[in-house]
Amino acid sequence: MHMESSDPPGGLTLAATLKGHTSRIAKPAWSRDGSHLASGSDDGTVRIWSSEGWNLVRILTPSDGVPIGRVEWSPRGGELAAGSADGTVRVWDTLSGELLSSLCSTKPDVRWSRSRLETDSRPLIRDVSWSGDGSVLAIASDDYTVRTWHVRSNSVQTVYAGHDRVTSVAFSPAGTLLAAGTDDSIVAILRGPTEAPVLLHGHRSYVLDLAWSHDGSWLASASGDGTIRIWDPIAQETKSVLEGHHSLIGGVSISFDDRLLASKSIDDKVRLWRADRWELVATLDEECYGGAWLWHDSIAFHPCEPVLV
Repeated sequence: MHMESSDPPGGLTLAATLKGHTSRIAKPAWSRDGSHLASGSDDGTVRIWSSEGWNLVRILTPSDGVPIGRVEWSPRGGELAAGSADGTVRVWDTLSGELLSSLCSTKPDVRWSRSRLETDSRPLIRDVSWSGDGSVLAIASDDYTVRTWHVRSNSVQTVYAGHDRVTSVAFSPAGTLLAAGTDDSIVAILRGPTEAPVLLHGHRSYVLDLAWSHDGSWLASASGDGTIRIWDPIAQETKSVLEGHHSLIGGVSISFDDRLLASKSIDDKVRLWRADRWELVATLDEECYGGAWLWHDSIAFHPCEPVLV
């Protein structure tokens, strides 16, 4: 959410720089109608911004100030889910600021400390994703699992158990498929609790972010190997491999019309790719903070307009 190192290339305009967080920001998320933007941070807050005037409208804070990672708006409207470093997923009403529900992990693994990583606590929540109807929340965790949480009934089911951390998770637009990325370089496609997952191989390092096309026909995965892979989840094959970044890619996002894909890397670049020919069309200078991290810096296209955060 910060781009001041240089002017953007032709055709792109810096619309706003949103300031207020005091530490690293994880992947931001737009509300489904694009009226609001949410950002979680290591500073222990979720900030809600209005896209009309880019004003800060609300700050959500867990009682213990735990670092907040990836956030996701529910299709139902004003509800927002956020994963955190204490192994808890929280769902807020963003209109009232009320905490509606929370789910805590129970398996011991690691937790965040301001000075070091401590053992014998809850596993960090890496990512969250709502189903298309907003009834189910998928949770990716350091305990090597993907779980689905039926928020209204408060029932939880483990739908995937791998051999390494699950770093990202994304429901397809129709909600019939659930994709998960792992630290052991796998993209898993999950169809249901009774069906075996389809494992897509090709990356040479951990998979850090996932994004579906809006028609659900292809899936993009960003990896520590410095590439983005475009998958056909039905044919279970790679359609294209995008190369150009010089280091780990922490975020990927697809424009509302499926014409552009954006990727963000710790090489301090955001790259824009045409989705019809998979050609690089623009590069933005965008600082990516180094050092230890819980969640990688990332990006998010507006759901209705040609705007990228």
